Amino acid sequence: MRIRCIECGWVDDVQEKIPCPKCLGLTSETLLDIDGAEHLFLTRGAPFKSYYLFKTFKRTESLSLGKDGLTYRFNIFHNEIRFVIPSKVEIPGGIISYTDAERLFGLFRYPRNDKGDFFSPFTVKLDQGKINALTEDEVNKLLKNPYPLVFEAFRIPAHVFDYSDITNADLEKIRDICGAEHTEVLKKKYDEAISHALNKAAEAISAGPNYLVILLDILSHRRTDYTEVTRITDNILRIG
Repeated sequence: MRIRCIECGWVDDVQEKIPCPKCLGLTSETLLDIDGAEHLFLTRGAPFKSYYLFKTFKRTESLSLGKDGLTYRFNIFHNEIRFVIPSKVEIPGGIISYTDAERLFGLFRYPRNDKGDFFSPFTVKLDQGKINALTEDEVNKLLKNPYPLVFEAFRIPAHVFDYSDITNADLEKIRDICGAEHTEVLKKKYDEAISHALNKAAEAISAGPNYLVILLDILSHRRTDYTEVTRITDNILRIG
């Protein structure tokens, strides 16, 4: 598993969760769980928790290396930073588990029982005896209860940018073309450009609502101002 130190940002692959060997701080749970995507919280920290970077190849393009008219064919990727709900969501009634397909689809409904509690009857790990005790009519009634919580996570704004991708293999080839010193300059410019794009996304995310926190607050009854939630999330989280 891969873990990240919450205190200093140390990241490594380990066999089991351990305190940070660098500063002895608390470490996060496993975060690399979506194939083909990078959980930016690992490398960038807050506010990227539950935000993943998806990269899609677009084209190859000859670009200047900035020295003696030399060029190199770079792979250009479409980069999309978007919200993905955690694989497990804890609520007072238990733990709701989601498959990767459900998480990537991004549409969730939390029905309510007669007491007004939210849960997902399909995935929540409730007491098995209570589940077995429900009649078919009770289950149907439960599923039809009005005013569920709806979370349209797929509508959370994504942050996108296109940019060239430089692998270690590319750096080796560029070093052969224009030398080690100039290659280091190019790599620094590349890293700075990527950081700039990610920082812009981080600023935009921080300026908006924290959808995961709001969801958990509603499911745990820490928030009941549903009209305000609907307003600040642009109807992405709503009752009904």
